[in-house]
Amino acid sequence: MELVRQWLTGVICAALIAALADGLMPKGAVRQVGKLVCALVLLCALLRPVLTVDIPDMSKGLGATAKQVEQHRAQLEQNSGNMLKTLIERQSAAYIVDKAVRIGLDCQVRVMCEEGEGGIWLPRSVSITGILDERQQAELTAAIQKEFGIAPECQVYTGGE
Repeated sequence: MELVRQWLTGVICAALIAALADGLMPKGAVRQVGKLVCALVLLCALLRPVLTVDIPDMSKGLGATAKQVEQHRAQLEQNSGNMLKTLIERQSAAYIVDKAVRIGLDCQVRVMCEEGEGGIWLPRSVSITGILDERQQAELTAAIQKEFGIAPECQVYTGGE
């Protein structure tokens, strides 16, 4: 911000000096040469930031910025992956609870996902808490295996009779 302020101050000073010189110059060839010189001074003031660029420093700054961008991108990917995993676990659990209600069960469900091929989150295990008889448990186990591909040995039931 300080650099912008300094640049603007320089441009304004150059413009004021050019206007003052223009007003004091006599008419004729001298005035035309004076206008050319004033225009060149104003142009130099405008282009000063470009003319004083330190290329090695600039490339270091760009390299650091690129590194920061890459770190932020990786963090965003990780966060979005975690959010997607949580969303899939919650939606899957809600679906299983809905299925259990249709069977006549009152239970709590927790689904755990693992990352599969291509970074896709897949439900791999489920934990079900509630009072279920053998028939209800068998029916729910079969539905979970059919619809989610979760093997019966990856389905844990607690609180059952």
